[in-house]
Formats: sequence, structure tokens, C-alpha cells
Amino acid sequence: MPRVIRRGPARPTGKASRPAKPTSPTSLSNSLLSGYQAAFHEWEEIAGYSPHTIAHQRFAIVRFIAWCGERGLDRPQDITRPILERYQRHIYHHRKPNGQPLSVTAQLGPILPLQAWFKWMTKNNHLLYNPAADLDLPRKPKSLPKGLLTIAEVESVLNAADVGTPEGIRARAILETLYSTAIRRMEAVGLKLYDVDTEGGALMVRQGNGGTDRMVPIGARACAWVARYRDEVRLALAAAPAEQTLFLDDDG
Repeated sequence: MPRVIRRGPARPTGKASRPAKPTSPTSLSNSLLSGYQAAFHEWEEIAGYSPHTIAHQRFAIVRFIAWCGERGLDRPQDITRPILERYQRHIYHHRKPNGQPLSVTAQLGPILPLQAWFKWMTKNNHLLYNPAADLDLPRKPKSLPKGLLTIAEVESVLNAADVGTPEGIRARAILETLYSTAIRRMEAVGLKLYDVDTEGGALMVRQGNGGTDRMVPIGARACAWVARYRDEVRLALAAAPAEQTLFLDDDG
């Protein structure tokens, strides 16, 4: 008599027990929304938007298109205000790996690019109305910065540069400029020789935040360090006599 082997219920394999992966952005390459996205970014490049801005918006819009693809939405006409509000709730309920909710800033990151995108589609007659025009966005809490430095701590930072070396004089001039004017790091990088009036105590930021020019005051001590760097250090760093950038790196 043949022996009967009793088997228990089949165990699910690890591969079968995993939840299905969400639709990837690459699988949505045939979506009409993807075509409008590509045209939007091309327009931004022509209009002079920064590569950083375009990259951030591209990432946010690709995520939204993937979310829409999972729900069978692939045309601009499919996206209504209720759909966008549903996506907002999806972002709101998302949790970080540690279980914490997203900050208001993190919630705005995926939404604001969508507003710019739908505004462009409406303006270019791809949509009859802008579904993102009247979205109620979360408000950022207004609070003072934490951990403000004392005057002694600021002086300690400024004095950290070794002004006995050319590199230290350059570093001190940059630190004094940033502290005195509160300009942005990339705005300091873009300064030209003629942008800083060390005699009059004025500094011109060209094509700064928002692509605008602005004049800001600069203190006497910062002017003194900039003048010392310019007169004692910069000429030795310049790779070419015609170079007009104020703060040069070691390669000129």
C-alpha cells in the first residue's frame, strides 16, 4: 500500500507576500500628462528658470503623475480640484520612516510645483480652467530662529580664519561680507569687483533671489576686509587679468 504523505497548507513565498509596488514613473511614459510635463520644463528652460528649480519641480510632478496613473488618470482634463485635494490628503497622511508626519514645508514641496504646472497649462489653453488655482494650502508656522549666536560666538566664528595666510584673508572677507549683508551664499559667489563699493559702503546683488537686482548696505569692517583681500590677495589668484569675479578660488 503506497504511503500517504500529508502536507500542510502551502506557505506563501517571500516574493508573493510582498505588497505590490506602486506604478513607477517610467511606466507612465505614454501618459498624456508626461507629455505636458516635458513641454512645461522646456518652457521653463527657455524662460530662464534655474536648473535647481526645474529639477525640484520635475521630481514633484513625476510623483504626482505616478499617483494619478495608479488611479487611471492620464489626461489633464481628468485632474479636478477634488482630485488635487485628494492628493493633498495623501501627502498629509504620509509618514516618515520614524512614524512622524511631514512638516508643513515638506507638504508644500510636492504641491507648489503642481500649481505652477497647471497655471502654465491653463495659460497655454491646454485646460479651460486651473484646478489648482484655489487650493487651500497649509500655512507655515511663524517662529523665530532657534539657537541664535551671541555676539561673542559670532566673533569667534569670524576670528577662526587664519588671516596670516592669503586663504585666511579671503575666508575672513567672505565671512564678514555674509555676516554684514545677509546675502545668500550663491549671491556672494556671483559678486563682481564693481559690485562692492568699499568707500560708500554699498553692495549690489545682481540677479539674486527671484532674478532681481538689489542694493544692500555693507558695514565698514566688512569693507575693510574686502579691500584688503582685493588689494593683497586677489591679484595673485586671478587666472586672467580680465577676470572680474570678486571672490576667486585657488584656481583663479
